[in-house]
Amino acid sequence: MGRNYFTDEQLKDLPLNPFVKKASNKAITYTDEFKEYYVSEYNTGKMPLEILRNAGFDVKALGKQRVDNLSRRFLSMAILNLINYSFILFIYNSYLT
Repeated sequence: MGRNYFTDEQLKDLPLNPFVKKASNKAITYTDEFKEYYVSEYNTGKMPLEILRNAGFDVKALGKQRVDNLSRRFLSMAILNLINYSFILFIYNSYLT
């Protein structure tokens, strides 16, 4: 499967989205705010394409593989953050007793 590169026109438009930290012809770096927004919206039952469209992204330009990867990555990071937070609370509470 070939890589989905962004066109010059898409590269001009991507930085205009406030959720984009930086973009190259191969990749997008999303802001932390977008990652939090994505997970929050996903947890309310919204589907990945809907979340991305509502955030101003052209899902066709992103491509299926990029959408699948960012969804998996953001949700995995959210789970790890929750586990780390829970572990810290457990240690903290154990220390207090």
